[in-house]
Amino acid sequence: MRVEPLFNLLPSHWEVVTLGEACRRGGGDVQTGPFGSQLHASDYVPVGIPSIMPKNIGENRVDITNIARITPEDAKRLSRYLVKPGDIVYSRRGDVERRALIRKEEEGWLCGTGCLRIRSGKGIVDPRYASYYLGHLSVRDWIVRHAIGATMPNLNTSILSSLPFVLPPLDEQKAIAHILGTLDDKIELNQQMNQTLEAIARALFKSWFIDFDPVRAKMDGRQPAGMDPETAALFPDDFKDGGAIGKIPAGWRSGVLKDIFENPKRTIRPEQIPVGTPYVGLEHMPKRSIALSDWGVSDNVESNKFQFENGDILFGKLRPYFHKVGVAIQNQGYFILNSFFNNFSP
Repeated sequence: MRVEPLFNLLPSHWEVVTLGEACRRGGGDVQTGPFGSQLHASDYVPVGIPSIMPKNIGENRVDITNIARITPEDAKRLSRYLVKPGDIVYSRRGDVERRALIRKEEEGWLCGTGCLRIRSGKGIVDPRYASYYLGHLSVRDWIVRHAIGATMPNLNTSILSSLPFVLPPLDEQKAIAHILGTLDDKIELNQQMNQTLEAIARALFKSWFIDFDPVRAKMDGRQPAGMDPETAALFPDDFKDGGAIGKIPAGWRSGVLKDIFENPKRTIRPEQIPVGTPYVGLEHMPKRSIALSDWGVSDNVESNKFQFENGDILFGKLRPYFHKVGVAIQNQGYFILNSFFNNFSP
């Protein structure tokens, strides 16, 4: 059966098959994780074998933050769902664009409830190449368009198996994966540096504006630690009553968010959006990071969206426990928000 390719002008010796066919040729498959009836909430334990849930799927990596765990006995019982290096894990619902390539250190973890596992087998598909191919904007767009459900997109094995997959010769796949992997390693290093800097920023914010350490230091006649005299001069040396929130620095005032921000909701219709305009949806926002490092394109947007501008603060109001907050500092002029977001301008 001929498969319609997602890309034009491919080299003549490259083949286009379905993802399911590519996996089948290598002895692999596309498989769903265990259903809820096989693993209950009461089965999770504080210490044990990690279980990869949709919330743990980042951008081609597993995020171990608050990862659930199961006992070795349950892992043995559910052994057909344990992952191997080279597997790729998807969320079955919600943020269906994201996927995670399983590395050596994650071998034997569970492909958890709510996830799908792609196993390419051997000799036909290079797993790293497959993971980068699946991250291409056109491929991600195909997955979103074919996912079932308008409010909450859902994937299944049939949808993923039917995805058009570009299959170069194995040595060319490896060469492509090597080049992209080198870039990916540099991106990962930069992200780690960003995480370190953001952790420092959070610690400073808490010290200065939650615990008011500079004010307390000045009250005791001390120079605030790690602060130059010009910055220290901006903090008072006494407190006043801040009402419901308790003591606040003298000269400061307390209030609510709307006192200093507005929520403009600049609505824009699909026909007003230039082709290729960057598009930010909830799925593109990283957790617990203010940096916008991922986005899609607006070409397939079919409903009204919100326009935002440089300097706006974006806040994910759907499942706020994901802590998706970002500052729009971009040079593309503007992005398009999906309706899951509020945007605030100072």
